[in-house]
Amino acid sequence: MLGQYYRARNGTNPKPDANESLNIDVVRRSFNYFGVRIPDEALDALLNSQRTKRNEKSARSLRNGVVHNWSAGDRAELEARLPVLEKIVAGAIAEIQRLVAL
Repeated sequence: MLGQYYRARNGTNPKPDANESLNIDVVRRSFNYFGVRIPDEALDALLNSQRTKRNEKSARSLRNGVVHNWSAGDRAELEARLPVLEKIVAGAIAEIQRLVAL
């Protein structure tokens, strides 16, 4: 939703919901535009398709492995990383809620 508001406020044509992407650069610019403070490391862990941390796949590779290939190994990696990813998402939601309450 922030990406859609960001595009609309900057005069860019918003995309239909079905075509809205989670491009890390757009997400980062959207958060910055609205003053949502999310650490770059958190966004990278969630969305960076270039992630090359040893023994961890990128978010995109994991998504592809689970969605397209039903890979048991990719599913196991996602489950192992789930607590960290949930904490990052919860932090982002809390930051947005904090700003809305102002």
